[in-house]
Amino acid sequence: MNGDRNGAECNSAIPGSRMPGAPSCTRCLWSRDAPARSRFAALARAAAVELVHDGIRVNVVAPGTIDTAINPGVSEFRRNMLQHRIPIGRAGHVDDVASACLYLASDASRYVTGSTLAVDGGWTAS
Repeated sequence: MNGDRNGAECNSAIPGSRMPGAPSCTRCLWSRDAPARSRFAALARAAAVELVHDGIRVNVVAPGTIDTAINPGVSEFRRNMLQHRIPIGRAGHVDDVASACLYLASDASRYVTGSTLAVDGGWTAS
């Protein structure tokens, strides 16, 4: 937050906060985790309403399948299967999520608060 009481908070949530059961991670148990993800998004919306009068915007980034070093054990078959189910046709990159966070933290999104931005290659839209 700067001197004129403006700021932005960008949280990251697992993509199932908007779509329980989304298989973006081969080791996650989505049915057990879905309530926590939904509560996280609801908490961010509530915080957005409470903090907007202090000039603070609160948003959530919900990444989809992201190609990182954490999933090297995913078989080539499983990787191809997931990528064919993503409308954009590929897994995301870490830079895709970082760019979304930069957008939400910038003045370009000064009228955006209480939102969940899906960075998932169109998964939630399909």
